[in-house]
Amino acid sequence: GNNDWTSKDSAAVAKLEALPTIPSIPPPSQAPPAAAASALQPQVPPQAAQAAGPPPSVVPASAGGASDAVDLDIAQYVVFNAKIPLFQQFPQVRQHVVAALSNAIKEIISPVVERSVTIACITSRELILKDFAFEAEEGQLKVASHLMVQNLAGSLALVTCKEPLRHSMCNQLRAMLQKTQVAD
Repeated sequence: GNNDWTSKDSAAVAKLEALPTIPSIPPPSQAPPAAAASALQPQVPPQAAQAAGPPPSVVPASAGGASDAVDLDIAQYVVFNAKIPLFQQFPQVRQHVVAALSNAIKEIISPVVERSVTIACITSRELILKDFAFEAEEGQLKVASHLMVQNLAGSLALVTCKEPLRHSMCNQLRAMLQKTQVAD
């Protein structure tokens, strides 16, 4: 048998039961209070914030809804092949491609991130409690759990968003091109 799972150390069990549980993630329809939202912001030293400046691609938007949670400025990251005849004949299509990509990301990001974070939190909690059952220092447990949740959530979101993002972008672009009478 696996000694990790059959250990009957009562002190370790009591320590595990005393640990706080991972809070649930509120549904996108509920906006977090201002205090909670500020607690979720990454803590950056003032020197680093001045040197780095604001992130160019993500700007917080109004708290209108889940799809308006992020305003993306992705035009600077989109590169078009100048040899494609469609972009030469219809230069406005470039704007439609950027808008379709931005809308697709807005549509997909909230549910993908919510699902990925939920799965990562549950998985990390179970793994950390098992691996750090006899760890005396709570600080190491917290650091390890935060790193594990970040890595798992990011990797899971990346893997699970590719196909829905492609599908959403195709639908968005098709709808925009039909409105402007530019055929496939």
